[in-house]
Amino acid sequence: MSAVVTIRVLVAMAVGAVVAALGAVFLGEYEFDEALPIGAGALLGLVVAEIVVSLGHHRSWTMAGILALLVGVSVVLAGHLDAGGVEPVKAGAYLSAALGAGAAALRTAPWGRRTRDGVAQPGT
Repeated sequence: MSAVVTIRVLVAMAVGAVVAALGAVFLGEYEFDEALPIGAGALLGLVVAEIVVSLGHHRSWTMAGILALLVGVSVVLAGHLDAGGVEPVKAGAYLSAALGAGAAALRTAPWGRRTRDGVAQPGT
């Protein structure tokens, strides 16, 4: 991986972190009681992963793990914002975080993608 690609990936990860933080603030405004926030966690995971992959032009298992952690923490943060420090975090927030982390990891993982010359990448 060249230095230009590395910088591109780092910038993409920074943009993904900003999007995940903004998503946490927006999701924190809703109650985690019904299906809407639970589905929104998975959608947040897909959006963050798509932005990072599109900007970084890179997929790896390491990136999948980092984005899964990033999205999971941001949705749990949204659950804490929803609770407001007065009540316990709802189970729907943790379910939403797990779904969001899984969606981000699945979208970012390489899964035997082929390079431009047609050769399969072995798990990079």
